[in-house]
Amino acid sequence: MFHRGLSKRHQHLMLATAIIAAWMWSLPLFGGLQTLLPHPEELGISFSFLFLIGSICGYLPLATGRPLENRSQLAAAAPLISLALMIILMVSGAWLTRPAPHLYLTLALAMGASTAPLFSAWGASISWVPEGQKGRYVGEMLLAASATHVIVLSLLRLHPPGALVFLSLLVGVSAYLLRIAGLTEADFALPEAENVEAAPQPEEQRRGTAMYWLLFFFLLISYYSLSWTGHDVILSVAGEGPLIALAGPVLYGVAALLAGMLVDRTAELEAGAMIGLALMISSYIVAPVVTTIPTWTPLSLALEASYGVLDLFVFVCIAAAARMLGRSPYHYYALGLALNAGVVASGYAWLDQAGSADFGASHSLVMSAALIMGTFSVIALRGLRRQLQGQAKAGEEGETDPIDDGFSTEELTPRQKEVVALMMEGHDNATIAQKLHITANTLKTHIRNIYAKAQVNSRAHLILKINRWSEEQAREEVERRMRQQ
Repeated sequence: MFHRGLSKRHQHLMLATAIIAAWMWSLPLFGGLQTLLPHPEELGISFSFLFLIGSICGYLPLATGRPLENRSQLAAAAPLISLALMIILMVSGAWLTRPAPHLYLTLALAMGASTAPLFSAWGASISWVPEGQKGRYVGEMLLAASATHVIVLSLLRLHPPGALVFLSLLVGVSAYLLRIAGLTEADFALPEAENVEAAPQPEEQRRGTAMYWLLFFFLLISYYSLSWTGHDVILSVAGEGPLIALAGPVLYGVAALLAGMLVDRTAELEAGAMIGLALMISSYIVAPVVTTIPTWTPLSLALEASYGVLDLFVFVCIAAAARMLGRSPYHYYALGLALNAGVVASGYAWLDQAGSADFGASHSLVMSAALIMGTFSVIALRGLRRQLQGQAKAGEEGETDPIDDGFSTEELTPRQKEVVALMMEGHDNATIAQKLHITANTLKTHIRNIYAKAQVNSRAHLILKINRWSEEQAREEVERRMRQQ
């Protein structure tokens, strides 16, 4: 794998998700299936739109915050479910003399919904990646997905049956990678209990959460509004030849990886979004100037790069929200991707409107408003993130005050003692849950009860009190022996 510093399981998760992303881009979202299958004319909507609506339906139940049974098994089965639905759709389209609209509609929606568990699981896994490596982790996934997309796209144009065979093999590999990654229910929680404890108080947390998602939604609107409105401008000067079709996705992945490495190095998450917006708007500003050049591909390549940078920001931004606001990244990732899919789906109606003659004069105005909204959202997100991090840091500094007394583990139950022993050894929550054969929620309950007995609100504070108690016991033992002498 590219990033050897990551664990094998993270590499497996990244590759498995990259394969499914490439499948989505090559066939459902970019029209590959629609060109291969007979399309019921009475539906009046594209396969891509149906797939996006199905994705939203798949994400929203996962975003409710209610614990779902067998989430890890559902995520691991997602690739095989998607492949089975695709095969059923293709076989039915070949056998039926006239495509059945209701069958087509149902299977297209189901295909979109079936990808949701896998992507939500992969999003949760970002929280387990060490700090300073998350951007590169996401960037490498997008690069692997774009490279795979190019292979599938090439086969689809040259030899469609071969593309489907290759894709089936890839999906099978994806399911196998997920199985050997060893997903457990603990993977869908935050990696450290103190992250939850260090989050803002409930009222502040609710306000912070609402503001964060509102700004995130505004950024998505800005991002896609620029893309939709300027679509015709770029097409008027950029060619649609095979070079741009293959080079564009590769540049998308490379730009995402470079942006991820920049975010990790600078710790400035929003820098990627500003670079992406600048690339996108620069392409649209330059486009009218070069209308005399019929196939000026650098504009399209710059636009592809901006998409990669902005998508990288979207993925890492959702993971950052879970860390800062103290909620499950699994639910946050499902909610964030549902919002993303919803905004993309609304673009189908927008493109029809933007392509009309009456709307042509408003292009510049809409793009200016979208750029202003996007810039404001990025700046506000940066301010909110720093504020939340400052609150968490203040809480941590408060915990370093001198401790009046220690804490004896004799006050704990046998199971709680086992949890504390593993915490003292430096194990994370996932490892502790696996070693004790308990669920993540059960472990959180034990940790919460331990904190209540010790009167602490973080793991660091608990270990400090236990160490203080051990020092007191050792000192008392030395004094006792000296008195005896």
